[in-house]
Amino acid sequence: MTFLLANWRLLIVGSLLLVLGIQTWRLDSCKKGWHDYEVSVQALAKAQDAENKRIANSRKELENETTAAKDKAIADLSIRYADARKRLRDYRPGSVSAPGEAPALASACVPSNPVIGGVGEDQEKVSSRLADVEAALLDALERADQELINYRKLWEWAQKVR
Repeated sequence: MTFLLANWRLLIVGSLLLVLGIQTWRLDSCKKGWHDYEVSVQALAKAQDAENKRIANSRKELENETTAAKDKAIADLSIRYADARKRLRDYRPGSVSAPGEAPALASACVPSNPVIGGVGEDQEKVSSRLADVEAALLDALERADQELINYRKLWEWAQKVR
């Protein structure tokens, strides 16, 4: 006990050094934990960026495929329409299986494989609007067909009357 009382200054300095060492160790462990946290957040950010790029590329690829399919359907519809117009132009009475009837133009132009969208709500709206436009176009073509048939009948009648 006399040793402790005689060296009280050394005990205080030793205690301060012990406390300082403990606090330094705690600070180092907190810094290491913070560094590990920063590294994990950066890794997650890189992974999220890669996932976002993958999703964007996937959407762009799907959009290109959908656009290509729509273009193909429109090209197919144009070819059918041109063929039907040619048949209607070259129509002569009695050349069709049912006498007195011209080939139906618009019904020959119905697309064989309609494009179906599948990417989100906007794609469904575009596909729905495209279907509406195609239906309106086919309706107008049917009416034009009927007018052409009426014109041909009137022309044939006028030829007979002459």
